[in-house]
Amino acid sequence: MKHRLIVNFILTSIIIAISTNSYDILGNPPITHFTRNDYKNASQFWDACQDQNGNVFFGNNNGILIFDGARWDHVKIPNHSGVRSLLATSDHRIFAGAFNEIGNIRHNSKGYYYESMMELIPAEYRNFGNLWGIHEINNTFIFRSFSYLFIYQEGRMAIIEADDQFQFGGICNDLLFVVDSNQLQIININTLQTEIVLSLSEINNEEILKILPTSQTTEIHLLTRQGSLYLVNLKFNNSSFIQKLATQTFQPPYISAVQSKNGKLFIGSLSHKMHSWIPNGEYYTPARHYSNLQDNTVLSIFESKEETIWALLDKGLDYFDPNSFLTNIFKGSSVYDVVIFENRMYLATNEGVFRSSEKQSNNSINQIQFKKVANTEGQAWSLQVVNGILLCGHDNGLYTISNGIAQKIPGFSGVWKLYPVVNSKNEYFVNLYNGMGLISIIDGEINPIEFQLPGFEESTRDILTDESHSYWVCHGYKGVYRIKTSSNNRRIVGVEHFSEQDGLPSTFNINAHWWNNQVVFTTNHGIYFFDKETNRFKRHEKLNALLGDDLNIRQIIDKDGISWCVIDDEIAFFKTEKMDSVIRDPFLSLKGTLNQSMECLVPYSNKGVLIGTSFGLYSFDIEKYEKTTTIQPGITISRLIFQIEDSLIIHHIPDPLNTITIPHKATNIQFFFNAPFIRDKATIQYSYWLEGQSHQWTNWQSEASVIYPHLKSGEYLFHVKGRSLSGEITNTAVISLLVEPVWYASRIFLIIWTLSGITVIYLIVLWVRIIVKKEKAKTQLEEKKHQRILEIELEKIKLEQERKEILKDKEQLESDVVEKSKDLANYTMFIAKKQELLIELQDELNNIRQQAKSDNIRSKILNLTRTISVNLNNQQQFKLFDSNLERVHKDLFDLIKSHYPDMSSKDLRLCAFIKMELTNKEMASVLNISVRGLETARYRLRKNYPEIDELIEKSKNMS
Repeated sequence: MKHRLIVNFILTSIIIAISTNSYDILGNPPITHFTRNDYKNASQFWDACQDQNGNVFFGNNNGILIFDGARWDHVKIPNHSGVRSLLATSDHRIFAGAFNEIGNIRHNSKGYYYESMMELIPAEYRNFGNLWGIHEINNTFIFRSFSYLFIYQEGRMAIIEADDQFQFGGICNDLLFVVDSNQLQIININTLQTEIVLSLSEINNEEILKILPTSQTTEIHLLTRQGSLYLVNLKFNNSSFIQKLATQTFQPPYISAVQSKNGKLFIGSLSHKMHSWIPNGEYYTPARHYSNLQDNTVLSIFESKEETIWALLDKGLDYFDPNSFLTNIFKGSSVYDVVIFENRMYLATNEGVFRSSEKQSNNSINQIQFKKVANTEGQAWSLQVVNGILLCGHDNGLYTISNGIAQKIPGFSGVWKLYPVVNSKNEYFVNLYNGMGLISIIDGEINPIEFQLPGFEESTRDILTDESHSYWVCHGYKGVYRIKTSSNNRRIVGVEHFSEQDGLPSTFNINAHWWNNQVVFTTNHGIYFFDKETNRFKRHEKLNALLGDDLNIRQIIDKDGISWCVIDDEIAFFKTEKMDSVIRDPFLSLKGTLNQSMECLVPYSNKGVLIGTSFGLYSFDIEKYEKTTTIQPGITISRLIFQIEDSLIIHHIPDPLNTITIPHKATNIQFFFNAPFIRDKATIQYSYWLEGQSHQWTNWQSEASVIYPHLKSGEYLFHVKGRSLSGEITNTAVISLLVEPVWYASRIFLIIWTLSGITVIYLIVLWVRIIVKKEKAKTQLEEKKHQRILEIELEKIKLEQERKEILKDKEQLESDVVEKSKDLANYTMFIAKKQELLIELQDELNNIRQQAKSDNIRSKILNLTRTISVNLNNQQQFKLFDSNLERVHKDLFDLIKSHYPDMSSKDLRLCAFIKMELTNKEMASVLNISVRGLETARYRLRKNYPEIDELIEKSKNMS
């Protein structure tokens, strides 16, 4: 409760900016100027109309210009005369009136063209001069020249000839009014009868410029070229003067006028450009003077279907939206603050302070001129009304402003603004570049108390109350301070410094703001608040969820349920209670124009906000914005241009639902599009997407066309949408495009190719079947061959395995033979040794027996020698030996027997011994013969068998 009382005190102690409930702000809408450089044609314009697609037709001295919102087309009249009148009819025709020419403008796939209707007019009436007006009543069309009225209905043309001249013609309440013979008349278009309303002498012979309806069908208003407004009673045929429509800066003669759909009256003059007037009962009050038109003479005024205004000038065309929600109040300087004081607007700028030259009235601020306040040259930061005194914070110090003159309060320099002291009704802090001063304002007198409070010397540009004698101060680079003043506010007694360690994301670009009954701190990374329980800064979850924390929120102001904020370099707003969406689009045109870190947003009531920029002051009206955003403007794909070799093909698109077919040879395929119903035509941007070639929309661009050097054969969908920097967004237009295939890929050839392909496929299938059959037979043969080869190979493998086994067995046998040969040789040697031993033993026993004296001993020795003799001649043992010898030396015996089949076993045994390479002595021992006998046996062997040595040697090699 204490904190809320402090805040209420602050808000009621100082009136900043503007009285929020007192004024409507009417600035100048942006005006777009079109010159000869744009439309490349004659610059004097006479009349305009608009078709159902939003295209605007202008009559000028060289025919008709058509503007689709992006490009200009030109249609000439057959006799090359200028077009003075145009009408868009209820059945979507465009009638044109020129010099001795009546016709209509048509459109087909080749573009716009003129079709004359002169054959409907008898030859004697065809020299009628210029047609100055075309009107419609219930599908009846009236063409007016000075000499005739041509009434066209259902293909027939009726003609009324003037008694003098038809100097004026107009429609009001479905009645046709004309001026002829100095009389205002009503003509019945069915009976062609004339009724006189009044003589122009009753209105001082003034020339009628416009007939305006009133709230009564029996009454009309007459606006004259002399600026008079009269009320005419059609029942009693009398008139009364209402008022003179003129101001100090806008004077007759008037030459054009139009009443808009919302009742505003726009008047164009011969020398003073254009002015608008607002209806107020029977009267009209002045609204805006459009002094920034490019020419003084406004020949005609046209209101479009989207309620924008075209000024047809003697030299050029101007266009603006009178209902623009973003208007300009002041141009030329950077605006840092604005305030209304004594019914004048004051601006703080980089060049000083400016104030409006005229006092405002009727609770309305509109179209004002500004003059610089004397003695304020240089950078002015703030304007505040305190206790009925206007004060200015200035680079040079603190000023009071009265009657357009500023006076400096001595002792201060580098002043940002004033800030009220809590619990001290008449005291104010002076926020300085380096600290704070203190003043009191009592009964209109300003008394400096302290030029700088001791204890704090940082900049105090951004300051907010925390609690009694405690204030938040934000520094752009050093973070946040909380300072505490003494009880009498004469000095700083406490300073707390907060930085990253206290929960802030950084110390840069921190600002304190009062939002929704609390202090919030904006940073480069979201919005924070101070939690007194933890003595730390915490993220404001609701605001960060809505605004994001990746951009710098540099301002946030809550006023009458609407929160205005600056996000980086863009302005946005949202409903404080709902917090459902952030609206930025209407401020796109001001992107990048704000004074960084010194943004000026001054809400007024719940209607809008004043915006200070580096180029001036703007006003945003939220009510007008919400009205204009209820209708979504359309966008049109108007034409397609492509090139085939050296020829340029132009294809206008009357019906976007039909698919456009282009040859495959087409190059430089260019789509043209436009958004004629967008109100802010000067800032239109487009985004497009060619489905079938790309997968995403392009970035926004101002060019109203796109060119593709070449497209492959196939089907495409071209999508395009538009927007303006005022926040308008169109719907999406789509058109289907078919790029034909090459001739050999066309439909007929595709059929031919298909049939040929089927035939070829059939023949190929048939041929393949034959080939497959042959190949199958060949394969079967090959398989049999391969099977036979496989069998042979298997047989070879088997034989090889058997051979290997045989060889292995042979090797084993040979190994066995070798082993047995060795065993046999050893056995033979053993027998030889045994025989030798036995012989020696026998000989020794015989010697012993001869020497023995006892017969018994000689008998026993004799028995022993006989036993030895028996063993030496053991035939069974020799048979066994021969048998083993034959098995071991089978190859030798087989070889010898193949040559000498009759060789005895004794000789075969000798051959084996020779192969075994036994010595003669060893052989003789084994055979139980003498060495001499052995030699004789070997001699006889060689003699009887001459090849025996070769056979033995051969047997050795075989083994």
